[in-house]
Amino acid sequence: MLSCGSDDQAWLIRTPGSRKETQTFINPLKGSIEERKIPEMEGQLCLAHFEDWLFLVRDLSDECFLLNIYSLQKIHLPPIEVSFESLGLCILTSSPTSPYCTIIFLGQEDNFLQFCRPGDKEWTEVPVDFDVTDVTRMLMYRGKLYVMLLNSIEIIDITSLSTATTTYLTTISMDKPDQFFSFGIGEIGHLVESCGDLFFVRTCFPSTIQTVIDLVIFKLDFSNEDETETWVRVESIGDCAFFLDSHGGQSFHAQDARVDRNCVYQMLSCYDGERLYKICLDNQTISFKLLSEEAIQGQYYCSFNWLLPVRFLKIAHNW
Repeated sequence: MLSCGSDDQAWLIRTPGSRKETQTFINPLKGSIEERKIPEMEGQLCLAHFEDWLFLVRDLSDECFLLNIYSLQKIHLPPIEVSFESLGLCILTSSPTSPYCTIIFLGQEDNFLQFCRPGDKEWTEVPVDFDVTDVTRMLMYRGKLYVMLLNSIEIIDITSLSTATTTYLTTISMDKPDQFFSFGIGEIGHLVESCGDLFFVRTCFPSTIQTVIDLVIFKLDFSNEDETETWVRVESIGDCAFFLDSHGGQSFHAQDARVDRNCVYQMLSCYDGERLYKICLDNQTISFKLLSEEAIQGQYYCSFNWLLPVRFLKIAHNW
């Protein structure tokens, strides 16, 4: 059984595919790095994760499975019938212990999504009515799939996927200047579920170079009389901490992760290397640490994923 140690904070696991036999475990807040050989992960790329479960795909074949990073329990999935190069954005909606656990990915060229659930004999392909090249994030929230495009969010009834069709519930506009404008030219948006609420986090840059100059957070509000969803800007995320990476965003209880509350931690590739930003909402300060060369070598072929130490594995969701 894998353990990250009793005094560890939140960790990053680096999965480098077939180009390396070991996995790198990084505690960027303390600066510690450890190489571990996990045979079940050798030659695999991590395309999505949820809590302690990883969705792994062999980068030179169609083999794929779910792996619990701590117990090393493996759940085999049907082979992916599209080429590895055609795989687009992917999410794991929940733990396999949930009957609603679903793996969903978009194609990079055609407008379709494919999904399967543990126990399925094959992947199911369904068409979508949006340009998949415009999709930046996906997230499952309250049983619905939120697909974030460049200027809107499409909400899809995930239960309709069982009929190999997609039922679009509504579209949320994201282009209102008075609501989402912030100074800066470049930006990255993330969707994060925390304590039963859905948040949109926008990080802003002065140019195409990803040096953070501003961060704004909105919460989806359902309390309007007409029951339409609206975004409300918030200045605090309470006792939680948000961790953002290339796969999306997670919310941890700050005490469990042994980090400061009401802060956002974000990994970004900048001109001087891989930066871990800390944006403190209490005092509106922005700081960062550079990951060492040892931690990021060959990063073009790998992905980073946030993990919480096993004894504190308690994600801030409203169960």
